[in-house]
Amino acid sequence: MTYDMPPPDLQQIPDSELWSMIMDGNVPAYAELYERYWETLFETAYWHLLDKAAAKDIVQEVFVYCWQKREQIQINESMAAVRDFFSGPIQMANSKR
Repeated sequence: MTYDMPPPDLQQIPDSELWSMIMDGNVPAYAELYERYWETLFETAYWHLLDKAAAKDIVQEVFVYCWQKREQIQINESMAAVRDFFSGPIQMANSKR
């Protein structure tokens, strides 16, 4: 008889380990990343853009980009680095307005 290991409690996994899982294509880990950082990134985008719809769009685009480029993006410390990484596109979107 085989027992499957229960899935890890993703909420307890450090950011850097979570990112490693994402790099391997782990969709639940990506969903956890989204849950952890969507609100903060939205608030940052809204602060720059002062437009809720535009802020939601840019954060969504950044998350899509992050998933598409997950194998090339190196995060070795905390997700604060990801937040900083995301801030670049948000600021660029603001400068185009």
